[in-house]
Amino acid sequence: MFERTVSYDAYFLPGPRELDPDEALRTGLKWLLGQPGEPLVVLSRKGNLSNNRILEQTVKRHKIKVAAPPRIHQPRWTGGSVLVVWAGERALLDVDSHLANQTNAVCVIGWDDGVHDTWIAGHAARDLRNPQIQLSPPVIDRVVAVAMKHAGDAINHNNALVTDSEKAMVVLTLKELVRGGYTYDVDQLAAWAIGQGWYPAEIPRLREYASKVLEGRSFRLRDAWGPSNGTVKQWEAEAASQAD
Repeated sequence: MFERTVSYDAYFLPGPRELDPDEALRTGLKWLLGQPGEPLVVLSRKGNLSNNRILEQTVKRHKIKVAAPPRIHQPRWTGGSVLVVWAGERALLDVDSHLANQTNAVCVIGWDDGVHDTWIAGHAARDLRNPQIQLSPPVIDRVVAVAMKHAGDAINHNNALVTDSEKAMVVLTLKELVRGGYTYDVDQLAAWAIGQGWYPAEIPRLREYASKVLEGRSFRLRDAWGPSNGTVKQWEAEAASQAD
């Protein structure tokens, strides 16, 4: 049975439409420096460090290590908490892929609206300004959850949905759901998968496959591994039994 969870505490600070960028930085950096272990700042690229005087001076004053994709792995970082500053989904996926085992907590500072919503939902991240308030987990239909749980248990997550068999299992599961009259929100599905422990490298392809299935686009599948027509009835029965 597939089981994997990211164990660090997750927080976020909203983007400039809701919170002044400098205020967000001060709040995030104060939090980072107050955490146990060695602090780490993650950017979309290291050159962005010089774009903000507060960030640059604080990093230099406290000798904080800075990382950015694609070389986000820090062999000399002893572990601690991570502040992700104005970086996109790629940086967050890399944190989960390469740094999660050394990380106690992660806080992401937003920039554009919606960029980090999937990560926030998938990790049940809390607003750093009000960390006592727990956000609602991602919501997907119970039948969709049952079907995707079966798919997740069946595939080898180390293959990142690249192999013919893993791709077929996920695509055919999604197609059977849609054929049975079920739908899903791609962002919520991706967030659910993150929360279930699907590997970061899988999420972009899960998004791609899920979007194409909803759009009714065809796939060139080289493998037929997956649920057969009518399997949705079994998923419905299982979902109903769980609800009782």
